[in-house]
Amino acid sequence: MDDRYTILRGRDITSQLEDKFFFPVEKRNLYWQSGDLSKELRISPVRPRFWAIVDLENEWVFSTVTDDYVLITNKQAYDFGIEICKYLFHVENNEDLKCIRATLSWNRASCRIDLCRFVDFYQPLLNEGWYSFLSIENSYNKTKCLEYNLGFYNREQDYGFGLYGVGFKAKRPHSSSMKAIRKSFYKEIDEKKYNIEWIEESFYKKIQQLKGISISKENMLAMFCRVFGINSKSIKKNGETYRAAKEIKKLVDKSST
Repeated sequence: MDDRYTILRGRDITSQLEDKFFFPVEKRNLYWQSGDLSKELRISPVRPRFWAIVDLENEWVFSTVTDDYVLITNKQAYDFGIEICKYLFHVENNEDLKCIRATLSWNRASCRIDLCRFVDFYQPLLNEGWYSFLSIENSYNKTKCLEYNLGFYNREQDYGFGLYGVGFKAKRPHSSSMKAIRKSFYKEIDEKKYNIEWIEESFYKKIQQLKGISISKENMLAMFCRVFGINSKSIKKNGETYRAAKEIKKLVDKSST
């Protein structure tokens, strides 16, 4: 990880998010200076089609956008992530969830926040330390869509990832309001009939099956990619997916020795 990132991790870092991740951001008009420098300057607005996404605390412009860009703050993304977790993980209260990791880029333009069920983190290790979590990604500089990924975390190894083709993944560009995103999200979940119990069971079974397979080290990574649906197309789109496959292979190798 780039050392210019701010990384929070621990038993529960939720209380630190408000200060470090939920800073004020606004969509503001763009202006430019016109006139002869030797005379009085005039401040004229740029055509109303263009706006700036501004960090109000640091007086920093993250990006310039068009008028159809919808600003979604990290707090809004987080609040909806809590709502998704309650729905998928079948929990009732915010206190039943915890933040285990949060990453903020050096210029505060993009972030990732990982949430899991509180009970999963503190109960005795089940499924050899694996449990599911939801990652939330957002940006103010157009480098990331609003994104929610269901993934798996290993408490013993302190490593988590989302795998292509396993579980739930949803992306939304900054072109819709949170109300529209929420409506579309629940429609997608209902249509695809996401079931967290089935997703978790499927993942754990694959891990166990892989541990029982005898195969040469040269072919091991290829087999992992095949089992988890990783191909050249998915690697090109998401290099993190391929790196995750290599990491999970190491974990299975270690637990098998």
